[in-house]
Amino acid sequence: METRNHFGTGTSRSMLENFPLFRTSDPDEARDRVARVFCDHRLRVVSGGARVGAEMYFRPIRGIGIGRMRYGASVAIDPGSLDNFALIQMPIHGSEVVEHGGTTVDSNADVASVLSPTLALNLRHGEDTEKLFIKIDRGVLERHCRQHLGGELKRPIEFCPAMSLLAPRSLPWVRLMKWLYEEVGQNSLCLLPRSNRWSSPPCCCANRTIIRTGLQMTALRLRRISSARLNVSLKRTQMNR
Repeated sequence: METRNHFGTGTSRSMLENFPLFRTSDPDEARDRVARVFCDHRLRVVSGGARVGAEMYFRPIRGIGIGRMRYGASVAIDPGSLDNFALIQMPIHGSEVVEHGGTTVDSNADVASVLSPTLALNLRHGEDTEKLFIKIDRGVLERHCRQHLGGELKRPIEFCPAMSLLAPRSLPWVRLMKWLYEEVGQNSLCLLPRSNRWSSPPCCCANRTIIRTGLQMTALRLRRISSARLNVSLKRTQMNR
């Protein structure tokens, strides 16, 4: 499949091709295999026939999961809430409608969805839609927030669910994703620029870089917090001083 998106022009089949997890046309098997990576959920085929045409490529890296997945059919997915992780989804072909915490996001190649652990979630995955995703364990995310902000969380972290990949503030995130998928797809553990490769364990650097870029560049940003006042507002509204 030829893709033209913010993460490069080429065949999507080349992305994470060294890390195939499953491929199936059976809806029950697809639901079970996806649940092992994410969480239990209800899966309903909406259109495109009974054969769901699901596949996933996935690589876990110490609290972070990096993947690519698709459904050939249009499917409705209801997990309730994610609970134990946050999820960033970036379609590279097709689209999906995400209902999350009272907000609806029409996600496509220009608009990613950022899903919080504790908010209600429903997804309508378009036929033959394919996406990249980053899964961040909730414990890892909360630990990095505490380290970055210097305090204890008073309530669960909630993100604005829509992230425009066209916005200037998202460019660091897009560049990071290009680099990350290229490095991970090469079956390499050297997830550091060459000049820093030996200064820190590569897996630690990968998850620190993903989370720090999301927080500091506000590609991921907390609900009701303006990007210009992120650090000050977070300390006042999210943390014990």
